[in-house]
Amino acid sequence: MLLFIFLFLVSSTSICIEAILPPEPIVVVPSAIRWDADNDIIVTPIATGSYPLALEATLIGKSASNSKRVTVASYNVQLYNQSSYHFQLSTKNRDRADDYELLVDLRGHEEYRSNILYGLPNLYSAKIETDKGYYKPGEDVTVRILPLTSSGEIFTDTLKLSLINEYGFQVLSTNVTANGGFIRKKLKLPEFIKKPCTWMIVVKPYINTNVAWLKFERLIKVGHYEMPKIFIATKTESMPNPDHANLTIEARYPHGKRVSGSIKINCHGRDTVIDQGGVGFALLSFLF
Repeated sequence: MLLFIFLFLVSSTSICIEAILPPEPIVVVPSAIRWDADNDIIVTPIATGSYPLALEATLIGKSASNSKRVTVASYNVQLYNQSSYHFQLSTKNRDRADDYELLVDLRGHEEYRSNILYGLPNLYSAKIETDKGYYKPGEDVTVRILPLTSSGEIFTDTLKLSLINEYGFQVLSTNVTANGGFIRKKLKLPEFIKKPCTWMIVVKPYINTNVAWLKFERLIKVGHYEMPKIFIATKTESMPNPDHANLTIEARYPHGKRVSGSIKINCHGRDTVIDQGGVGFALLSFLF
């Protein structure tokens, strides 16, 4: 009986203490802290009281070299209503940390402490281009990459460029860095590919991370194929004189370059005449 009374008093005391404690503010944080970038934070007050409310936010990072905790960024402001407040904490020109903790002190509220926020490169996008979409085994794949930060600047950290086969295995990889513009690199496909399949070109930061939004990819088709030596297109236009016609012929290589050479036109008809002379056919030599 005494034990029951004791537990009841302890439980009642806990309920009273919880009722007295002020609530935490609602804080929206990014999934990770980007290095050399402005990181967005949103704070919404819960408790009502006399305004203004003093808001102080502190971003603390743990040094990668000696595990020392240092203040990376701080922000102070007075809130005059209960609306959500948006601000940014900058990590530009600050030492990079492996992980971070965000502290938010808002008057009339319990202090907010975030979970561990990992530090990651500020790679916002990486546009990947290839010289074509279908390759033969053993061919070189010419790749162009334009990596950008969240502010639209060129991402200058080291990137890992990988070639992944149809089974998801990394066949080769190399490190690349942008120097003011597009990264240009050639990747050689192996000769042993026997059947048509889809391979993948993957770009991600050099640091060991599997974060999905830091990985960018492009698919290419690989298989044996034969292309025609040249593509020929013809266009015929009627002339005012029904006995004449304007014939336009274009010849190009598969990659688009014009062909330089000669062409023979066979004209069938009993009374067919070509301007260059001859009946039945004519040999026209000119540059395309």
